[in-house]
Amino acid sequence: SGYGREWREWNTLQSENFDALMDDQEAHVAAVRQDMAKFVLDGDSSIVVQGYEAYGIKNNPLTKQVDMGSGGSAIDLTDPGTTADSIDAFFTQAVGKVLDDNNVGTAINIYVSPEIGRRLDLSYSGSAGFKGGSLRDYLLTNRRINKIEVTFELTGNEWFGFPPSSEYIRPLVGMAVSTIAIPRIMPRANYQFMVSGAMGLEIRADYEGRTGVLYGSEVT
Repeated sequence: SGYGREWREWNTLQSENFDALMDDQEAHVAAVRQDMAKFVLDGDSSIVVQGYEAYGIKNNPLTKQVDMGSGGSAIDLTDPGTTADSIDAFFTQAVGKVLDDNNVGTAINIYVSPEIGRRLDLSYSGSAGFKGGSLRDYLLTNRRINKIEVTFELTGNEWFGFPPSSEYIRPLVGMAVSTIAIPRIMPRANYQFMVSGAMGLEIRADYEGRTGVLYGSEVT
């Protein structure tokens, strides 16, 4: 990304003790970081380096895909009508089996869509009587779950998870996000800046293809 200000504008604002370039820098760095976060999740098929496509968590060949649709687990985590027991069984049995099949003993971080998040916010007890905390609170007692967070980059019946360890997943940083000023040769030259970074994502597996990165969605 990049940003700039006309030199008169910047000097005028300085006289009012307002540094517009600081606001510009904050906004553009945030935009670049958001783009990098989306890249980690979705990848970018237009980026191919030495024959290797830039995959994200969702579509990496090493990610274990969990079918939430009728051909798989057949469970809608967003539906208030889906019982707490069914959701608990899904994470303990279906997700647990995927982790066992991949020899993953480390607790995983789980990231869910806002729709799933709202379902997990409902009380674990659906009766009019006892309500001992939310379903999310109960799921966190599962030895396999380290934490559950909501991300607005997912929608509907989507979630993903991984152990928070470079043994399974890690960013490959070629260059930290940096703000670089374009040289001003003349006193009346405009102020211009570039914001850039370089990174990739590595999902790691053993010789047998076992890994701990999961992505759940309804396969069509």
